[in-house]
Amino acid sequence: MVKKRPLGGPATPAALVPAAPASPGKPARSLADLRRSEEGVAYAEYVTIVLLVGIGVSAALIGVGIPLLRAYRLTQIFLGAPVP
Repeated sequence: MVKKRPLGGPATPAALVPAAPASPGKPARSLADLRRSEEGVAYAEYVTIVLLVGIGVSAALIGVGIPLLRAYRLTQIFLGAPVP
């Protein structure tokens, strides 16, 4: 539940963040339980794969894009050159 603060009063972190609802069926998990837990592992692997593919695609675009840009500018110079 969000605590209400008086108008013009300072905003405290407790006033800005709503409290997490208590789950009646689940007790609070300790840090050791969270370290052993395998929940979310697949999601983390997918994020890692997408990140690595993105870095690879970026490197390929830079590797191919720079020579293409140079060729485009050279073509612009030849086409824009005055012909006698």
